[in-house]
Amino acid sequence: MNNLIWGISCVATADNEAPLPTQLHKIFQLLEFSGTALQHLTEQHNNSLFCHIEHLFVRNLLAPGLTREAATQSDKIIDEFKQHFRKLLTQASNAGVEGVTVDFELERALVDKTYCDCLRKLLQSLWGTLYEANINLLFPLRLPILTDNLKALDYLKFKQQLMFSNVFFSIDVHPHELVGKNISIDDFIRWLRFDLAIIRIVYEPSTGNHLVPKLITPWLKSLDKYSVPAKILFAPVISSQESLEHELVLLEEFIDSLR
Repeated sequence: MNNLIWGISCVATADNEAPLPTQLHKIFQLLEFSGTALQHLTEQHNNSLFCHIEHLFVRNLLAPGLTREAATQSDKIIDEFKQHFRKLLTQASNAGVEGVTVDFELERALVDKTYCDCLRKLLQSLWGTLYEANINLLFPLRLPILTDNLKALDYLKFKQQLMFSNVFFSIDVHPHELVGKNISIDDFIRWLRFDLAIIRIVYEPSTGNHLVPKLITPWLKSLDKYSVPAKILFAPVISSQESLEHELVLLEEFIDSLR
């Protein structure tokens, strides 16, 4: 487990802007922000809070409601979308961001050829900007998958068809929803191990869904089995500063217990 990088996600919910930590233990080397906080991230990049952070990521560079529909809009709207997207990428690059997660509704592309062709065309037009900004584009992959019959290999094939060197996956693991489901963790790690940027552990402490080792260790064992140097990002759904600070203390203890 020495090849794992631990991180914390501070991402806004539908109703609230996510709080930001006032201090961060050195055990966390990765930090994820909402796209809505990109300006704040840029301003705070040289703040002491970030001095030991080696990896910065932005979640939802643009709102999913916009990105899921962008590929099928008129040429004029698509051009406006690309201009705004490029502007945000430049801003993220200047802040030292390593990767941005954008929800283009990949599940729809895997079952709808017309949409797949439109999305592929849009992504190809953005590749040059991604390359110049030296930023990775991450596709979110939710587990459990909400669309029936999709497998890890389906996602991998789409990515391979793009032939981009800087496109990866962010696996959003909802561990409490996976309990009792017949899902092979090894399949996802085996197929995506060379294209995996982050594994996000999503949970809601306010509803009593706290983390315990048995929810996480199967992923850690699979990563070790396939020698994947992964980034593990804890993404608690939290809306208050007090709750975040409390959860950070619990996560420090939890990571120590995993070691």
